[in-house]
Amino acid sequence: MVYRRILPLLAALLAAFPAAAQFHTMGEDPGSVRWNTIETSTYRVIYPRGLDSLGRAYAIALERAAGPVGATVGARPNAAYKTRMPVVLHPFTAYSNGQVTWAPRRMELLTTPDAFPDDATPWMTQLAIHESRHVAQMQAMAQKPFRWLNVLTGQGGTGLLAAVYGGPAFFEGDAVAAETALTRSGRGRTASFLEYYRVSFAAGDFRNYWRWRYGSQRYYTPDYYRAGYLAVAGIRAHFGVPDLSARFYQRIADHGGLAFFNWQNTVREATGKSFKTAFAEVCADLQKQWAADEAKRGPFLQSELVSRVPRRFTEFEELETVNGELYAIRSGITRPTQYVKIGPDGRETPAFMLGSTSPLKYSEPAGRFYWSEIVRDPRWPLRSYSVIRSSDSRKTRSLTRKTRYYNPTPSPDEQLLSVTEYLLDGTSRVVLLDARDGSVHKSWNAPAGMQVLETAWVDGTLYANAVTTHGYGLYRLPDFTPVLGPRAVKMEDLWDHNGRLMFVSDLSGVDELYAYDPKDGYARQLTNTRFGASSFLAKGDTLYFSALQPEGRLIHKVAWKKLRPRLADFSTLPDFPFAKKLSAGEPQAPEQPFRLSKPKPYNKLAHLFRFHTWLPAYVDYDGIEELSLDRLTEDAGLGATAFWQNDLGTSYGFAGYHADFQEGAWRHKLHGKWTYSGLYPVLEASIDFNEREAQYYYLAWTKDQKSLLLKTQPRENAAGTGPIPSLTGTLRAYIPWNFSSGGYLRGVVPSATLSMSNDRFQHNQLLYRTSLNLRAYTMERTPDSRVYPRLGIGGELGLSFRWTPGLFAPSAYAYAYGYLPGLHETHGLSWSVLGTKRLDGMFSEPYANISPRGFGSSVRNQLAAYETAVKASLDYKMPLLPLDFALGPVAYLRNFELTLHGDYTAFASPQLGGSLYSAGADLALVLGNLAWIPYPTRVGVSYNYNGGASYADFAAQGLPVERHVFSLIFSVEM
Repeated sequence: MVYRRILPLLAALLAAFPAAAQFHTMGEDPGSVRWNTIETSTYRVIYPRGLDSLGRAYAIALERAAGPVGATVGARPNAAYKTRMPVVLHPFTAYSNGQVTWAPRRMELLTTPDAFPDDATPWMTQLAIHESRHVAQMQAMAQKPFRWLNVLTGQGGTGLLAAVYGGPAFFEGDAVAAETALTRSGRGRTASFLEYYRVSFAAGDFRNYWRWRYGSQRYYTPDYYRAGYLAVAGIRAHFGVPDLSARFYQRIADHGGLAFFNWQNTVREATGKSFKTAFAEVCADLQKQWAADEAKRGPFLQSELVSRVPRRFTEFEELETVNGELYAIRSGITRPTQYVKIGPDGRETPAFMLGSTSPLKYSEPAGRFYWSEIVRDPRWPLRSYSVIRSSDSRKTRSLTRKTRYYNPTPSPDEQLLSVTEYLLDGTSRVVLLDARDGSVHKSWNAPAGMQVLETAWVDGTLYANAVTTHGYGLYRLPDFTPVLGPRAVKMEDLWDHNGRLMFVSDLSGVDELYAYDPKDGYARQLTNTRFGASSFLAKGDTLYFSALQPEGRLIHKVAWKKLRPRLADFSTLPDFPFAKKLSAGEPQAPEQPFRLSKPKPYNKLAHLFRFHTWLPAYVDYDGIEELSLDRLTEDAGLGATAFWQNDLGTSYGFAGYHADFQEGAWRHKLHGKWTYSGLYPVLEASIDFNEREAQYYYLAWTKDQKSLLLKTQPRENAAGTGPIPSLTGTLRAYIPWNFSSGGYLRGVVPSATLSMSNDRFQHNQLLYRTSLNLRAYTMERTPDSRVYPRLGIGGELGLSFRWTPGLFAPSAYAYAYGYLPGLHETHGLSWSVLGTKRLDGMFSEPYANISPRGFGSSVRNQLAAYETAVKASLDYKMPLLPLDFALGPVAYLRNFELTLHGDYTAFASPQLGGSLYSAGADLALVLGNLAWIPYPTRVGVSYNYNGGASYADFAAQGLPVERHVFSLIFSVEM
């Protein structure tokens, strides 16, 4: 029927919700946390009880940002809504981030300051401006001409429109432009933000916008924040169109909501040129600016390359020397993050894996490396810690536990560490630790409004860099006396050399090495490189550093005597591209008066069910979340669906009505699912009504009276006028323990499931089913250009049984899987072994899918009758033919992907046995986007050749088996 062709399209549209609609949660805070709220005219800020000062500070910052961020986008944040925008503060995590999500609409802020900030803006200020700009962007999708869609679909329609009109790169680029225009710094006023474009343009690598936006499997590409900023800020500044974003949204309204290719047409109308030409002109002009700057700053320091030139983009950072040997943190598009030793010939020897860490510092008195590493709570994703770790040549250990310490620096004379601590209320301090056991010696609280970042010892005196509203500055402890700055340029990577405080700054427009001399109070620029340098290290009479080039961030060296120090004037700031014109184009919106409410308790129970999206169609979102082509028509249909999710992201689910036309008649189904993750075990409940008729199971002898058969018939209602509709329910509890650290993903997940239905066995016996599972895994992280983790292994054990002893046989299974490197650095091998065992009982049910690929459900059900079965699988995946070709905004063709695969299944019972196999290949085209779906998409074909010792027997039994099986591939990664 027609609706079966249309509704899969609706299901695919759901995948375009910016935060994956149902939708997306950042995780959970500890379930024991109690919450308060404080309100402004725009926002309802939800924060942990006891942190009133933090809640108040963010409420003020957000409200002050509301007017300015809306000036050039055409709408004030939350202007289209009558109720206040929820903002949830998460202070218990050691990570720093923020997001605005639609469906349900909310802002979530991880308030711990960034210990490695991108720019000289205080963390709270940057979050308030950047995330408020996102809220302002979304208002156009909730006003005319889209109010009808919001009535029809709720907030999900707004999220869908955001994907159709704009997408992640536009949103983020526009938000970075706003933070650059409205602050003294912002990422647009840093050398590092566009540094790879600078290097690429100088090498003649002028890619079109779509290649910068969607990247490449073969070539390194910066993230889409940068591509979006280059397009939005570049066109605004180069063509003098400060209200470009407002025009973008106004054009949608002017065209009644049907503004196809709106971004391209907005640029054409604003500049008189096609988007392709305008973007190319921005890039060409940017290259001219950079070339003029280089001519002005030259001649440049001549250095010698130390590391080898890699085949794929690789970065070497945070250099350190130990016993005369050079070490660095290595990462890349095909390499996980590792600490490596660099030999005299540039050869790299891995030392150990690394996770989310600070730079590693070596202590001569202790003979150990020290660093800070973020370690998450095993159960609560939004509670994590930054602990101090150390390592010698034999063992790595944690010096502290459940702390919030960052950036350790060893004392050169004794076994002490200076670290930065970030407290839950947003303040910071410097702490001295014993380098042997992590005990606290003393601490110094930073002044109000100051975020301390790093520390360094210089001739027994401790110095720190910190960010305030005026930018970066250098300070002398213990009283935080300013010695340089603050200024709106970076001053980072502190270390001592011959009684001088060394640091990296982008004062010249690129990152260079500077030295502050406490003796005369002057700062001097020591290096002068073409594209900038970082990770400086003194080793004897040689200076080592990392410098960016097209192949990666590689290690160079130069003799100290070749440096030409010169006084640095920090009163004159660099002129970064676009920045001045962006600021000049921002209207000065007057600050509006506002009131803050008094804090009041937030009732978690009262906000448990927050309905945010409803659809005039049935959609099982869990079923279509991965957008498998095989399931689209099963999980979408005529009907209605409503979704809910609470503010804290701990309660979410859906309820739906499905009208399904089957065998010439309509079947009216009801479905529902609810997940609550606010307790230590995650609880899931689901219910399905009228999927089929309720069944009555009974035993019957065969005609020869030699064996019993299990037969079924529909259950009749009490009046005998028709069948009883089925009613099934499932309760599941599981604990998603996550022990990831040190660059490895590790987890253990125990789960228990109880399934019930109104099916009956003879004598009206209920048919319950219980399943117990235990899963565990450990593996490396997967770099961008790899298809699998380089190494990994996992396993799962399971047991499923009915409460009918001796009738339905319990089933047990064991599953193991893993990953190995392929023949090429981008290839990967995946293997798995699955074994099942049917225990005592007359009849069995399929529990784990033991059939090889290419065989259908009938074969799967047949194999469930055997007592034991083992399935082994191998997949070898390889990227092919990097295309990097854009069909405008409609689709971006990245590369092809070939997977060679094979399955072998052996099965046996006391008197029977056999085997089946399949071998084949998948060929898929990998797209960066497809129409309105802004996520990686795979489209292709799968082939399986089926065979085995039992193939002919199964075919003779009338089972639907085929030698050659082709199927289509369509999947979306979200």
